Amino acid sequence: MIIKHLKYFVSKDQNDWDKYLPYATFSANIGYQKSLQISAYEALYGFPARIPSQVPHSDERRFESLREHHRNIDILRENAFKNLKNALQKSADYENESRHNPTEYKVNEEIWVKIPYVPAQFKQSTNFIKHQKLGFSYYGPFVVIKRLADEVYMAKNIPTDGERERPFQVHILNMKPVLVRDKGLYNNP
Repeated sequence: MIIKHLKYFVSKDQNDWDKYLPYATFSANIGYQKSLQISAYEALYGFPARIPSQVPHSDERRFESLREHHRNIDILRENAFKNLKNALQKSADYENESRHNPTEYKVNEEIWVKIPYVPAQFKQSTNFIKHQKLGFSYYGPFVVIKRLADEVYMAKNIPTDGERERPFQVHILNMKPVLVRDKGLYNNP
């Protein structure tokens, strides 16, 4: 959230971000939080934030006593906690609706492996494509050798041009099956 605020103010070289950090933090804290249904500032202090131009020139108080102010803060925090709990439950329900059983891979099935999780031994290879923001997210293809656990497989590279076989472990979340669309042509996902 703070990065979102900072990116509008920093220079092209991005070397002055520290000047704007307090303002970005304050801006993020006073913004309305959908899950809390109030701002983080208001949940902490018990009243909405005011910038200097909004401060009245009179000594106006919203509460008769400090005890009343503390009671108000407690009520605000209880409500914020209930709202946050409801938002978390909604989010969990939404995610659980779309949950499915993980794909099972067979021995000798070809797979792609997610780029940040490609073993180091392949990063020195001339065929390795460095991860770029708009580049491919997966590298390969590789071949499944065996299943080590419910979600962990042993895979190996498909040797080309005198390369040797190099087995490695890969978690199921970092794998995708290879889909051959045209005979003999791999399409990177």
